Amino acid sequence: MEVQIDNKMVENAAEVRISVRLTPRELSQVFLSGDTLIRLPVEHAICEDTAPVLRDTVFLSELAECRQGYRRRFAQAAAATAFAASVREQLNAAATQLERL
Repeated sequence: MEVQIDNKMVENAAEVRISVRLTPRELSQVFLSGDTLIRLPVEHAICEDTAPVLRDTVFLSELAECRQGYRRRFAQAAAATAFAASVREQLNAAATQLERL
């Protein structure tokens, strides 16, 4: 599993972009073993106009399907950093689990 997490300032907000790439074998393992649910912290996150309610979870397979990456903006840079660290930790655990299968 290839994971890339970027954190940058955009229009007076801190934006985190998560990109996950799974090999075909890994994707099969995800579906056969049960898709991993990734928790998305919402503290200090900015609601987008298109989504009135922030998602607080996403399946690993959904993250892998986001070709441009999954993005979330935060009012505070510290909240964006904490979000990125939390998601990275969960994705590392998911990668370790996939390697064991």
